[in-house]
Amino acid sequence: MKTVAVSTPGKAITLRDGSVVALRDANVNDENAVLELLRSLSIHAVSMRFGTVAVHLPSAACGAAAHPGVIAFTPDGHCVGHAWYVETMARRAEMALVVADRYHGRGLGTILVKRLTQMAALRGIDVLEAYVLLDNAPMTELLRDCGIPMRTRRDAGGTAFELDITPKIASAA
Repeated sequence: MKTVAVSTPGKAITLRDGSVVALRDANVNDENAVLELLRSLSIHAVSMRFGTVAVHLPSAACGAAAHPGVIAFTPDGHCVGHAWYVETMARRAEMALVVADRYHGRGLGTILVKRLTQMAALRGIDVLEAYVLLDNAPMTELLRDCGIPMRTRRDAGGTAFELDITPKIASAA
């Protein structure tokens, strides 16, 4: 079933492979599009994103769409990427990212993270946090290579990233 977001227009972005997506700020009306994206993920991708496959996807989509974020759509209106953050304390937030399996390796995740950091910095966030499971090497590589100053801390289950996105990042857009 195809669920097209109510308002998909956004800035056209060309990915590494030449494909084009529309990128825009996400809003609560994107819940069904985010749910479509989550339902399209492989079991492995769900496990890497949520740390388990036992996740109620409609609740996850509702929660994700309720927070500030950035969303990407194909020209035909399918959601293929979403990044969002949840404020955890003053000037800090935890970020999350999901990219459709078929869009891995095209640069969409990096674009979403960079745009999310700009959005968060403009809204007064200084640090974005992310916890990445040890098995999720592609996400670890994406964050390490995104060009944003950070601190990392590794434990038995994964790596905690703290991206320093002070407002000077916002002006780099």
